Amino acid sequence: MAWLAIDKIGRETISPGRPEFDGSEWYYEEENSIEGEYGNIGYSIDLPDGTIEKILGRKLTYEESPVEIK
Repeated sequence: MAWLAIDKIGRETISPGRPEFDGSEWYYEEENSIEGEYGNIGYSIDLPDGTIEKILGRKLTYEESPVEIK
């Protein structure tokens, strides 16, 4: 499963989990541990403009919830 989202400036992203909105952008993070050190790692990948419209067949805006694709 993957999630598609667009932030306020029009950046298109894809994430492996449901992203959260911080007021300006959608982001997805997971807590990880490497050699006893803990931290959050972001896993969203930026997509070229127009990719989400090609996948969904419609435009998506940042006000909309992220869309899950299977």
